[in-house]
Amino acid sequence: DLEAAERDVLQVFQAKPGFGPAGSLLVEIYSRRGKLPEAARSLEEADSVGALPSESRELLARIQAQLGTQLKTLGALL
Repeated sequence: DLEAAERDVLQVFQAKPGFGPAGSLLVEIYSRRGKLPEAARSLEEADSVGALPSESRELLARIQAQLGTQLKTLGALL
């Protein structure tokens, strides 16, 4: 159940954002649930307090690029 997994992993991530696997797993769950903006938000919050490990910062950059591309595509369609 992805909803339960999301709750559990989010709890771990919020308690220990520097634990790299939690961030990666959270992004994977959000991605599968179509909630990529929420993934970016969670990583951005952890990064804003300096708690995000470098591998998660790279993941955040890729997500932001993907979301930026999606917004540009949507803008072109409107």
